[in-house]
Amino acid sequence: MVISLLAEGPMRYSDIRAQIGPVTAKVLTAALRGLERDGFVARMEQPGPPRSVHYGLTELGRTLLPAIELAVQWAHDHLGAMLDAQEAYDREHARQGRVELR
Repeated sequence: MVISLLAEGPMRYSDIRAQIGPVTAKVLTAALRGLERDGFVARMEQPGPPRSVHYGLTELGRTLLPAIELAVQWAHDHLGAMLDAQEAYDREHARQGRVELR
């Protein structure tokens, strides 16, 4: 999700967090560090008062965009089938007395 957000250009940490939704600072920081370590995201410090930090995609990170777009399109195309499968699973497991995953 972070890679998709950064496709439009560099963003500040707070803007990334606001757009992702409910995520803890610890989880987002770990995700950004992992993406930076893997070479997909670059952390850029802007000097001067006030100091700010932006995150942007590297060239390697940009190579992921076509694959992500395909995955998003696939999910969109198959959303109905996935929801049907979830409902069938929940019905079957409710009959067996198991707790639903949701």
